[in-house]
Amino acid sequence: MSSNDKVKIIFFDGHCVLCNRFVNIILKYNKSRTLKIASLQGIAAQKYLSTNDLTPPQSVILLTEKTKYYASDAVIEIAKELVWPYSILVWMSIFPKSLRDFGYRLIAKYRYKIWGSLQTCRVATSHEKSFFLD
Repeated sequence: MSSNDKVKIIFFDGHCVLCNRFVNIILKYNKSRTLKIASLQGIAAQKYLSTNDLTPPQSVILLTEKTKYYASDAVIEIAKELVWPYSILVWMSIFPKSLRDFGYRLIAKYRYKIWGSLQTCRVATSHEKSFFLD
């Protein structure tokens, strides 16, 4: 990404049902319309992320022109781009990072057991294609 690029890319686990639900929220309530979405299993992830980011795959990473956000930091930064009531997730920042990330890792660890997993990654609809990277 160039330094002038204002686009933020959200990388998500394309096999995770919970992650896909989060993507649905982002698509519907993204007020800035600058958020792009890509699966961690896709070509864009291989292009923009390091091998360390992909093995084992994180559940969500936010890449901006200046930095990469992981875990609860990524969720907070994404929430800044969403409208109410989802923007309330920004308030997670009042908790210490260690506590936020503990909760995040706990959910991430059991996300497949609780919400399930998909056999294939999500395919964008014609309306969603402009928000997805390959």
